[in-house]
Amino acid sequence: MQIWGERALTVLWAVVCVGSGGVSSGCGSNSNDSGQASPDAAPPALAFVGDYSCSNTGMLTFTAPSGMAPLSEAVSTSATIAETDGGITMTSLREGGIPCVLNYAVTGSTAAIVSSQSCMTDGVSVTYTNGAATLNGTTLTANLQGTVAGMHDTDAGVPFAVGATLTLVASCTKD
Repeated sequence: MQIWGERALTVLWAVVCVGSGGVSSGCGSNSNDSGQASPDAAPPALAFVGDYSCSNTGMLTFTAPSGMAPLSEAVSTSATIAETDGGITMTSLREGGIPCVLNYAVTGSTAAIVSSQSCMTDGVSVTYTNGAATLNGTTLTANLQGTVAGMHDTDAGVPFAVGATLTLVASCTKD
């Protein structure tokens, strides 16, 4: 019997793939060759703004239920990134999934996830503990870690407690 059903994976990956976001071209350091701030340089966060298509691979190592084999799956998501005060907000969505919004602090071409943010859906919460995304041209690569916890239903509708550690690796390109 398959405990972690298709509906569960859709819900989980809609939440998990948030951190996989995407990037627009060029980030820069907001300085000129002399090391002085360029008056017309865009803030680094602006380089991340836009809509993206992402390929994600997530690995769940279960702590509950005991004996459950690790799960690895590749999924595609879409992401929208907006600028916030010196950082970015990323909203990610897998087709048919529920959107999740996470904040990142931006320094140059790196966006570090703000720790301890969670998205909850269908009784399962994903809490991101650390990770970062790096911008290179129009490609963003991300590596995020977190935990998964909550109550979930089997495909037959029987509830059970689920717990896991999460590692997510993603590659996104600007649409």
